[in-house]
Amino acid sequence: ETKSRLVDEIDRRLRVDRPEVRIIHLQAGDPAGTEPNALLSQLLKMVLDLPDVVPDDLGRSLLMHRLGAQGEVVATGVAAALGWLSPEQLALANMHAAPGVLRSSASAALAEGLRVMAMRDPVVIFLDRAHWADSAVLEAFERATVDDVSLAVVVAAKPTFTTQHPSWAHRAQSHCEVMLAPLAREAWSALCRELLLPVPTVPQAIVDRLIDRAIGPPALLVDLIAGLKKDGLVQKPPQGGQWYIASETIDRLPD
Repeated sequence: ETKSRLVDEIDRRLRVDRPEVRIIHLQAGDPAGTEPNALLSQLLKMVLDLPDVVPDDLGRSLLMHRLGAQGEVVATGVAAALGWLSPEQLALANMHAAPGVLRSSASAALAEGLRVMAMRDPVVIFLDRAHWADSAVLEAFERATVDDVSLAVVVAAKPTFTTQHPSWAHRAQSHCEVMLAPLAREAWSALCRELLLPVPTVPQAIVDRLIDRAIGPPALLVDLIAGLKKDGLVQKPPQGGQWYIASETIDRLPD
């Protein structure tokens, strides 16, 4: 997808130009096939340096070491988010907490962990497919950027994200939104010709056929041409000469 490729390119350039920046690059998973707390759990372990094995005290001492007094307050919520509580412990914790408090505590722990991290080194977080992101994670990102710390959060999402979270990031020190417009036909053609290299000249009729086949994001055109190349779309005469397009490869595509 265009937005994913853009985020990947920003990440790549940042790693080259600013090696001192700590980069966290994640992708939210489809809720239909992902554990509910998967992204939140991954970030908590990464940012707070928490182990995979459940500590004897459910991480309370580790969190107090990482977050100070707040670690004691959020410990149960973090343990719940990480799946460290037994069913009986989780039921008891929910009995003693108002609805949503445990997840809010885990979100607060993540936000504070990010703030602490950003006070040591500049941090940039890239989150792709943010329209699938856990609301607790998005809340943590926003809370962490309320104060003036060296933390930037870049999310890439479908346009529905602004409908789902209309005021997200408004509390941050600063924020901006960039809408990626669909590629113009000329840009599609340029991309197609680039993908067909080393063929020096591609008839516009061939370009149009390939573009019309790849209805959707540019990644579909990339995948289509990559597959056709494996099937012999781009060839060179045995006796030498210029590369050319074997149009019969396109003709074999199913309707």
